[in-house]
Amino acid sequence: MTKDVPDRPNFDPDSDYVRQEIHQKFGGNPQKGISAPADWDVVFVFTGPSGKEYGYDDAFLADGTLEYFGEGRTGDMEFTENNGNTKIRDHKSRGLSLHVFEQADQSGVVSYHGEYEYENHDWVDAPDENDNDRKAIRFRLSPREKSVSNLFLAPCSNEHAQAHLADTVLDGVDVDQYRDLVPAQFSGKIPIWGTGEGNENTVRQMEQGDIILFYVGDNVYSHMARIRKTEWNPDLDAALWTPYQNNLRKENSDSWPWIMYLDAVTPVNIDSSQLHSKLGYSRNYVLGLQRVDEDRLSGYDSIGDLIGSLTSTSRVTSTSGGETVDMYIGTRGEGSASEIQLEGLSLEELRQRAEEAAQAQVSTKTTQTTRYSRSAAIKRYAKERADGQCEGCGSKAPFKTKQGDPYLEVHHLHELSDEGADDPDAVAAICPNCHRQIHYGEGGSEFNKKIANKLGYDLT
Repeated sequence: MTKDVPDRPNFDPDSDYVRQEIHQKFGGNPQKGISAPADWDVVFVFTGPSGKEYGYDDAFLADGTLEYFGEGRTGDMEFTENNGNTKIRDHKSRGLSLHVFEQADQSGVVSYHGEYEYENHDWVDAPDENDNDRKAIRFRLSPREKSVSNLFLAPCSNEHAQAHLADTVLDGVDVDQYRDLVPAQFSGKIPIWGTGEGNENTVRQMEQGDIILFYVGDNVYSHMARIRKTEWNPDLDAALWTPYQNNLRKENSDSWPWIMYLDAVTPVNIDSSQLHSKLGYSRNYVLGLQRVDEDRLSGYDSIGDLIGSLTSTSRVTSTSGGETVDMYIGTRGEGSASEIQLEGLSLEELRQRAEEAAQAQVSTKTTQTTRYSRSAAIKRYAKERADGQCEGCGSKAPFKTKQGDPYLEVHHLHELSDEGADDPDAVAAICPNCHRQIHYGEGGSEFNKKIANKLGYDLT
C-alpha cells in the first residue's frame, strides 16, 4: 500500500510511494536515476534492477552502504558543473540532502530507504547501454545517522490507558491478525500505542529512534520504548480498542487514532519527581502527551545520560513482542544511537561486533536502524584498531572531534560484490589526506595495495 507524498521531503523510511507523485509534488526529472528538483534543496537517488541494462550495477552492502553508479548511459561518465554526479559528490557543500529510493515490485512504485551521505567514489570499468567499455563513476553512499533522539512523555494513569499499555504495549499486538490495517513492514507481535486526535502536532514531531516514557501515576514512569513509526490509522484504532476488553472502553468514547509502532519496551521505574526536577518541571505528573523541549535536555550529552542517572543504566536488554532487543538511547550532538552501544567495549569485543555485522547478509528491505548499527560496528572497530594513527601514512590523526576522539576516516580496501559480506579486515582507518590520495591521486591504487599489505589483508 503506497503512502501519500508529504508536503515537504520528510518521507517515512521503509514506506512505498508512487514515483510520479513525488515529482508532481517536488519537481525533478522522473526519467533519471538522479533527480534534483530546482525549487528544493534535495537530490533524489533512484536505484533498482532495471538500471542493469544501462550498465548500472548498484548494490547495498552488508554495512548498509549503497554502491551507486553515476549518470551517463553512453561513453565515459563525467562530473560537469551541474549534472547529477556533481550534485551527489558535492551535496554537503551545496546544502542538499540526499534521499535514496529503490524500485518496488509494483510498477511505478518506489520504497524509501532514507537519507544518505556521500562517502567517496571510484572509477571502474563497466559497459554502457551499447555494451561498449567505458569508465564509470561508482559512489559509496552511507546512511545518514540520526544524531539526536527526542524524548516524549506519555500519561497513562487512568484505567483505560493502563489497560491499553498492558495489552498492546507490554503484551504486544499480533499484527498478522490485522494484516490489511498495518504497514507491510511489520509482522509478528509488536508493541503499539495510540493517542487522540488532539495530540496530532505532538505525534508529527516524532521520528524513528525517538524515546517515549510512560507515566502510570503515583509518581512513577514504569516503562520506556523506542519509536519505529507513527501514522493516522482510525481503522486500526477501532479494531484494537473498540469495544475495549472488560468493558473499559465503550462505543463513541475515547479513541486513539494516532498510532505509534514501537520496539524495545523496557521497564525503568523512574521517580517522576526526580525526572521532572532534572527537566525543570514544577509538576510531578504529566497532563498530556508532550515532547520535552531541547533546552531542558541541554545539560545532558544524551537521553541515555538522563535516564541512566535515574536508573543506573543507559543500556538495557528487554523482551519486546517475543524478541530480545538491546535498547540503546541516542546521543545529543555528533554521536549517534548506533554508536552508543559500542561505547566502553574492548578492541576484542569491537572485533566480535564487527564480524557479526559482516556476517549479516542485509537485504534491500532491511530497516535503517539495522543498517546503521552494522555500519557503526565495522567503522568503530577500524578506528579503535588504529588507535589514533593513520593506517596509511602512520601519522597521528590531524585533529580531534568535538567528542575528543582522533579524527580518521574509514576506507574500504576492496570492492564488494552485490551479495558479498563485508569484512572488518577489509577496512582501514586513515587520515583525510590519505583517503583523498587513494581516490583522486596518482598511484592511488598502488597506495591502496600498500595499506592492505600493511594490514595483512589479501586483495586477491
